[in-house]
Amino acid sequence: KKGSKPKPKRFYKRTLWVCKILLQENFMIFKSKIGEVELTVERKSHIILRHPELKSHISKISQVLSSPDTIRRSKFDRQALLFYKYFDTIKKGKYINVTVKSNERNFILTAYITGKIRAGEKYESTKET
Repeated sequence: KKGSKPKPKRFYKRTLWVCKILLQENFMIFKSKIGEVELTVERKSHIILRHPELKSHISKISQVLSSPDTIRRSKFDRQALLFYKYFDTIKKGKYINVTVKSNERNFILTAYITGKIRAGEKYESTKET
C-alpha cells in the first residue's frame, strides 16, 4: 500500500522469539539419575538429522538416562553431563551417548552412537530419583 510503513526489524525478531518459545513447549520428559530431563522437538530433530544411525534406536534414550553404565562431566562444558549405556545389539556392540545440559533445567543437547567412552571426570549423583 502506498504510504504504509515497513514493519521494524525488532517486530520480526520478537515474532521469531515467540515461535521458539511455542516450539519449546513441545517436549518429552525422561526420568534420570539427575532428575527429570527434557527432550524438545528441536533437539529430537537435531539428533535424527545429524545422527541418522540413532533414528531406529531413539527409544533407547530413556534407558540410557534411567540406568546409564557411567556418567561423565564434559571437559569442555562443566554443565554438560555425558550419559553412556552399552548395547550389544547396536552394530555388534556400541554405546549410546546422551549429552544433557544441566543448569536451571536439564535438557538433552544431543545423542549419538559411539564405540568408546570419552575422557572426563566421573560424575557422582547426589540426587535420588
